[in-house]
Amino acid sequence: MEFLKRQVEVFFYKKTYECDLIVNDTQFGLMPVQIAYELRDSDTKKREVRGLLEAAEFLNATKGLIISMDQEEEIKKDKVTIQVLPAYSYFTMTAEQKGHLFT
Repeated sequence: MEFLKRQVEVFFYKKTYECDLIVNDTQFGLMPVQIAYELRDSDTKKREVRGLLEAAEFLNATKGLIISMDQEEEIKKDKVTIQVLPAYSYFTMTAEQKGHLFT
């Protein structure tokens, strides 16, 4: 909902794996985004990262985002940097802070 309130285009991606959202921010471009309650379970983390990486490859993106309930970390896999951020952190960021996630 927050993306729609910001008038950002949002798409779904699925080929072999799925990525919850492809966010098309007119200011910053396309970014694959996964939404997961938590990534503590290794199977969940693997599934969320795998879907995001496939979407990133399709988009030729080097950045991705996983919005979680309360986890924060940076994952570097292949040529993609994935920021894992708590929802409260992401949705209270300024536009400039969010821009740094894309660039």
